[in-house]
Amino acid sequence: MKLPLKTRPRALISTAMMLSPGLRQQLESHFGCPVLDVYSMNEAGPVAVLHDGIHVLLQHRLYVEILDPDGNPCPPGVRGEVTLTSGLNFFLLLLRYRTNDYAALEWRDGGSVLVALQGRPPTIYRGANGQLINTLDVTGRSKDSPAPVHPAPSRRWRTAHESSPRQRRCRSHPRRPLHPVRR
Repeated sequence: MKLPLKTRPRALISTAMMLSPGLRQQLESHFGCPVLDVYSMNEAGPVAVLHDGIHVLLQHRLYVEILDPDGNPCPPGVRGEVTLTSGLNFFLLLLRYRTNDYAALEWRDGGSVLVALQGRPPTIYRGANGQLINTLDVTGRSKDSPAPVHPAPSRRWRTAHESSPRQRRCRSHPRRPLHPVRR
């Protein structure tokens, strides 16, 4: 907060970890703008934003359930594990994805909200010397490391987007060809 700014932000967005109320107030006071605490994850994107002490769901195409330990849906207002279903990410379809985060799901003011959201505890590693290391420290330290190089995919695994229209034929049985759908 000691950095000199020549411009003023219209809003600040916090996503990595839950923001403490004290830090939120400090940021709002210092920058003179609202601070949005967004509940999100890499797998699903933004899920909810904190507003008046509750997390208001953001994506209408993200199905949020609260499940008990046996995988059964909890009734409204009962805490359980936040579970997501979504087809928005074509490379990672989520089907009852158990997040290891806990909350209750309620209906308020015409929308679904998460109440008493509690995020999963951070993953902690133990170094060779016995020292505990937070995953955020690992991420920060690895940014200067070279990225691993993976071999190019085999030509037989090309996606439909990489193939020409003539190559988009596939066979379910060697003697019965399937043809592309004509539009």
